[in-house]
Amino acid sequence: MDTNLKSDWTVIKESFDLSCDLRHIAPIGSGHINETYHLVDDDKHWVLQHVNSNVFPNPQIVQQNFDRIAKHLKLTDYPLEILTIKRTKNDHSLALANGRSWRLMKLIPNCKVLDTAEHGQDAYNAANAVGHFNNALSNLPCSEITPVINGFHDLQLRLNQFNQSLLKNHNNRVSLCKNELEVIKKFAKLADWIPKAKANQLINQRVVHNDTKISNILISNTTGLAKAVIDWDTVMPGYCFYDYGDMVRSFVPAGGEDQPENSELRWDVLQALTEGYLSSCADSLLPFEKENLLVGAEIIIFMIGVRFLSDYFNGDIYFRVSRENQNLDRAKTQFALLEQLHSNYSNWQQQLGLVSQTKTA
Repeated sequence: MDTNLKSDWTVIKESFDLSCDLRHIAPIGSGHINETYHLVDDDKHWVLQHVNSNVFPNPQIVQQNFDRIAKHLKLTDYPLEILTIKRTKNDHSLALANGRSWRLMKLIPNCKVLDTAEHGQDAYNAANAVGHFNNALSNLPCSEITPVINGFHDLQLRLNQFNQSLLKNHNNRVSLCKNELEVIKKFAKLADWIPKAKANQLINQRVVHNDTKISNILISNTTGLAKAVIDWDTVMPGYCFYDYGDMVRSFVPAGGEDQPENSELRWDVLQALTEGYLSSCADSLLPFEKENLLVGAEIIIFMIGVRFLSDYFNGDIYFRVSRENQNLDRAKTQFALLEQLHSNYSNWQQQLGLVSQTKTA
């Protein structure tokens, strides 16, 4: 159990008026950022989460966004479960303990999370849920949601940060990555695509999830269908390409995100997730956006690979790692998937029915 929880428990317990003790808490999830626990109190099940202030410098803004999103979803015909917060005795959304922010959410029962899509139906179900989430938020004004991480999906910014990581070069790791450096040179021009499309008014900025890996979709143990889209911390203004692209990079490889030897692009999964996504949000997308979803996938897959490699060169200070070279393997997995997607782009585009004249914005 994390030392933060032990240090903060007395304040957490008092703030949320809990009667349980640390014996009734167990860690859950496999996220890179926040500490998350399952808590049982008076036979009620909760999710306790520490909002990582190293990643989210202002947890209050994160939670303000969270509350605004929940309020908006309740006013729509959103068909999935909506995350529900337990407020503190002082009617706050967060409990503050030793400078750390904690929240308590109702546990959505009888669910599981997947680390990867085992088959096309998993991908369809999860992508359909993301589509519903995007569709329901499509009329929420971007001005009502505050960006919590500036430049989160700004590829040029990520490339600039990558260049800085080359100078850091923790343990001379750059020397081990000749192939990965060549991939970055090859695809760096992708940084221009979204700014050009935006300047030409071909795409709409909207409130999107920004972190749609498959483990952020709760799946019913009974039906196998999606019950909820979770982890709303990064929900902020962006583009549909971000959510579609993150699904491709998360769902499509045959193995996990850190298994480059098992990064084969599975056509049936790509097809299923595309169909699932468009089945629930196509009406809220512009034609140009639908036609160029695969460009969005290239951008996000490349960007995440750049971020993993940057963290590897910086000494693994951002993404949690459990073994040596895990961030490098994560980057290799993204780049292998990117190469496959790029080399077969026209074929995938035609088979998915995403017909466009050009990839140029």
